[in-house]
Amino acid sequence: MKKVPVKVLEDYCKKVLIKAGMGEMKASIVTECLIEANLRGVDSHGIRLLPVYVKAIKKGLINIYSYPKIEKESQATLLIDGQGGIGQFVGVYAMKKCMEKARRFGIGIAGVRNSNHFGIAAYYAMIPLKEDMIGIALSNAPHRMAPWGAKKAYLGTNPFAVAVPTDGDIPFVVDMATSKVALQKIVSAKDKGENIPGDWALDEEGKPTTDPEKALKGAVLPMAEAKGYAISLLIDMFCGVLTGAAFGNHHPNRLINPDSSGPQDIGHFFAALKIENFIPLREFKRRMRQEIEEIKSLPVAEGFSQICIPGEIEANKKKERVKKGIPLSDNVLRGLKKVGEELGLNFNFEEGEENEKK
Repeated sequence: MKKVPVKVLEDYCKKVLIKAGMGEMKASIVTECLIEANLRGVDSHGIRLLPVYVKAIKKGLINIYSYPKIEKESQATLLIDGQGGIGQFVGVYAMKKCMEKARRFGIGIAGVRNSNHFGIAAYYAMIPLKEDMIGIALSNAPHRMAPWGAKKAYLGTNPFAVAVPTDGDIPFVVDMATSKVALQKIVSAKDKGENIPGDWALDEEGKPTTDPEKALKGAVLPMAEAKGYAISLLIDMFCGVLTGAAFGNHHPNRLINPDSSGPQDIGHFFAALKIENFIPLREFKRRMRQEIEEIKSLPVAEGFSQICIPGEIEANKKKERVKKGIPLSDNVLRGLKKVGEELGLNFNFEEGEENEKK
């Protein structure tokens, strides 16, 4: 593993995307989202995806020149066509539209169709925090998860995120896939040459496997068994069925098979809530502080050093990585170097700190 300074990765990622033909504004948003994932410790959704995105752009599978189009609009709702654009730009556009409506009407909701992979859901849920609003982000995804009781994949790992302001430096942020593990963590294990736990996935024959290669050809399992399956299906109904986007097993999966063709037609669902339309903001934050303090004052269970609120571990990880750099595996570094060389760029990460495996 090698730790690379954040600024080095940011500059390189943005340059690669611009070289691939993306405009500077869109390249900045995509870069920020990918680096934010790494900073929060969600390396599976970080800069390792850069070569995948560039390959899709070169093949014309992501329309880097498009702009989202509002197809339907009411006082508090929108239906947006992402026009096959890069998911990060579409997602930021949609959430900002939600916030505009929440300022006026207390809530803004946007359904999105015809989009692409958008990275970590928390990135979008956290945007409304800047105005002390609650943010919600959902997305469906290509089918890689077996419904509870099935041997084959039908649903995506369909993530959701909710971000809530608090009275302290660290907001409440929950961001999770509805599978036992995010699919990209299995891809990451494959890249690192590591095995996966035996309760994460099934092989092509529907049998449990610890081999990430076999898992990627089979299906991941839902979190919390039938409950995770139900939540994933619900998200697919909001993001796919309701918006008119693809749902179930009707998406090509370019993250696993970069050679697949056709639009992904990913669906998203975003919401922003203005707290003051419910109770005064100061009172809300006081109540949030009280609940967090009461949780943290509970006796700590054996095997734990502290009780954390959702988002706390990621926030602390971000502080550490901002100072010390982002650790990247040799495989990821090779991929980043190769994608740059193909575009005439040199990935210079010599400022990084070499780390021996312990």
